[in-house]
Amino acid sequence: MSTNKHGLTRSSLDAETKRQIRQNSGFGCVICGNAIGEYDHVDPEFANAKVHDPNKMTFLCYQHHGKVTKKQLSRETVKAAMANPHALSSGFSFEAFDLGNAPPTIHFGAMSAKGCQYLIRVEGKPVFWIRSPKNAGEPFLLNAEFRNALGEVMLRIIDNEWQVRKENWDVDVVSNRITIRAALRRINLILRTEPPNDIFIDQMDMETGFGRIICDKNRFRILRPTGEEVINASSLLLMSHVSAVDIDSRGVGVGVGGGITMISGRIGDSTPSVSKLPDMKNYDQMYSQKVPRNASCPCGSKIKYKKCCGRMTP
Repeated sequence: MSTNKHGLTRSSLDAETKRQIRQNSGFGCVICGNAIGEYDHVDPEFANAKVHDPNKMTFLCYQHHGKVTKKQLSRETVKAAMANPHALSSGFSFEAFDLGNAPPTIHFGAMSAKGCQYLIRVEGKPVFWIRSPKNAGEPFLLNAEFRNALGEVMLRIIDNEWQVRKENWDVDVVSNRITIRAALRRINLILRTEPPNDIFIDQMDMETGFGRIICDKNRFRILRPTGEEVINASSLLLMSHVSAVDIDSRGVGVGVGGGITMISGRIGDSTPSVSKLPDMKNYDQMYSQKVPRNASCPCGSKIKYKKCCGRMTP
């Protein structure tokens, strides 16, 4: 445990002070806007600080914090950046996901989707989608726009770079997890990664304009603007569809355009169920095999690989 000459410890930096520092910095490094980093005592430095004062501390990415520690970057430069943080000027802080060259699996709480070009479409417009790489060996490209319960953009993903807007009440990035809050104890989004092939939306409350999507580790739900529940699934597996979820003024479509859908729960007035969903790891194994384009797809759909799971391979 790091303790200075005044008995102040780094571990005594409380959650609310951290949030104030993040908010003052625009949720990113004050110099470059990178969203992953650490808290830094600027004036005075930690060795001489008696308290954790959020107005005399800032947020720096690991690179710039390291340069300050090694005396390669002056405190005067950091102070100047604190007066005009990069993320507040640009409107967002950022980082990038590490995705591999196999189609990623996207988990929305209790729903998992693999080999789907669109994860969510609203009125025909992509809200969360994946682009195949142009060249073999390059990563798949993730794109998304998450809106909070008020319909305001809180996080964007543009070709694997994620951006969080400065207008959020709080954005907390710890290890491989991004948490966005609308207020104290009110979480709008928890997004977690397990590189190179898995993205987890562990918790989400998102307004689409034509309905509301709510998910956590136990449920995946879609509600109409009236509050009527359209989908309530405890397990939902979607493989090789054109679109996993389509929402528009007419209703909600799940598993649109070929592929395989397995659900334990309810869609509309029906109550389909399965006793056990297949292990996604078994499904992943086929991507390590060289499947002929005109062969039957190994996922079991009984259609050609090039028109099924092969549609998402370069």
